Amino acid sequence: GRSSIVCVEPKLNGTLAGEFIGKLLPCGSRVAAVTGMLCTEDHRHKVEGFRESFPSECPGGIVTRVIEGHENEDETFHKCSELLRSDSRLAGIYVSTANCLPVCRALDAEGRAGQVRLIATDLFAEVAQYIENRTITASIYQRPYLQGQVAVRLIADHFATGDELPPARYLSPAVVFRSNLHLFREFSHAATGAR
Repeated sequence: GRSSIVCVEPKLNGTLAGEFIGKLLPCGSRVAAVTGMLCTEDHRHKVEGFRESFPSECPGGIVTRVIEGHENEDETFHKCSELLRSDSRLAGIYVSTANCLPVCRALDAEGRAGQVRLIATDLFAEVAQYIENRTITASIYQRPYLQGQVAVRLIADHFATGDELPPARYLSPAVVFRSNLHLFREFSHAATGAR
């Protein structure tokens, strides 16, 4: 029932994460995905993209498990802690939602922070320390400020000039590393101050 959507194309988000972590890890690596709920379209498409792209970039690599954390920090922490204890060969984790903090805490608690490559989604103040201390290898930033700008432009053009609303306007995500984190921090503070 929606008129339009402005977002990072979810399958692209997962595909990008799978390709990136697949290039980082040796052949035959074992990885997992952490998401909210697979019944949520966005979450499901991100996981599908990840599951498709990782093995093609990491020959012999497998996605051993998909954890549904239901955006609940305690549930996600406990499920990830159990995963880390049960799979000593786990080399990477992709978190397809913004709920990466309990995954970082589980990695710390199990003594595997910095050893297991973690690809997160989105960027907010609490994530920065985990990027800086190398717990998070990279974050796929969905550019919420730009999403809002584009949505407002589409609406304004629709009412001012009669332009049709596209069914979807997809944006390319940005990949945030330690080296470019400061650029996104400054942008994030500017965007927050403008609200």
